[in-house]
Amino acid sequence: MSTNTFDYIIRGQGIAGSLLAWFLMQSGKKVLVVDPVRKNTCSKIAAGLIHPVTGRRIVKSWNADVFIPFARKTYLEIEDKLAERFFEDYPVLELFNDAGHRNDWAGRSADAGMSDYVKEECGPGQLPKGIIASHGGRWVVNGGWVDTRRFTDALRRYLMKSGSFEEGLLEYNQVDFHKDKIQWKEYTAGAIIDCSGVDAIRHPLFSDLPFNPCKGEILQINTHGLPKDMVIHGAMKIIPLGGWEYLTGYVPYTISSQFASIRPSTKDRRPIIGQHKANSKIYIFNGLGSKGVMMGPWMARVLTAMLINDIAPDMELTPYRRLPRVFDPGH
Repeated sequence: MSTNTFDYIIRGQGIAGSLLAWFLMQSGKKVLVVDPVRKNTCSKIAAGLIHPVTGRRIVKSWNADVFIPFARKTYLEIEDKLAERFFEDYPVLELFNDAGHRNDWAGRSADAGMSDYVKEECGPGQLPKGIIASHGGRWVVNGGWVDTRRFTDALRRYLMKSGSFEEGLLEYNQVDFHKDKIQWKEYTAGAIIDCSGVDAIRHPLFSDLPFNPCKGEILQINTHGLPKDMVIHGAMKIIPLGGWEYLTGYVPYTISSQFASIRPSTKDRRPIIGQHKANSKIYIFNGLGSKGVMMGPWMARVLTAMLINDIAPDMELTPYRRLPRVFDPGH
């Protein structure tokens, strides 16, 4: 295989593209990742929280028992192999809004399968220094936090060292599609895998997919007096970044930075994985939404297995699935 010939060209190096490139390369495939390296994309400013509990009804996240252990294992393995640091095994302190909210958490903590994640209460007098919550909270463990900017930067360095990265924007009108290959500039590959997030949503090729984009916004603040070894989760998330920098806060603070982007969510909160219906040389991996760091590793492995073994995706993940008449957005 020549230096300009690849098994796959991956369009986009966000969370999805980074993870897919990693799994394909670990499986012996040669990939070229093409990305314009924009400063503030959805992946780079994602909160990065791996949280097993979701929604106002306090239910276990969809497939949490599969996604979370695999995600934790994957990020730790990548850290080890690249000698990088971007994953933190932070516990989450869920703050109660009121007595009713406290009772809801107490009830849900007894549900089957919650004991691995939801632990003891933390009364108002037991709260860590700097946190004021008149109804206390409850500890949630076995999740974690990924610094997504550090993660994607680390993967880009790895790809560049491997000759697997091209800075730029792949436009489909620049691609020549043949029966057994595709040609883009001087590069030849077996197929393109679109991992371009919101860019795919805006492209006519994917206009009939069940996207439901939503805006995400975070503040990076500087404040003193908050814990540095946990995530505080209440009306807002507070995630320590090191020093006295946090993503959001409950105490007096100064804003260091403000970021906003559009998340490529879907109407049924399920990722989109599979082949384009009109072009067999185009695949898509998208729609990870707000739980991208949690679902991404498992879904990247699923797509890698699909590509290598030539199998179809689960019906609930296929791009052209029929949405159920009623679905629960909390799952």
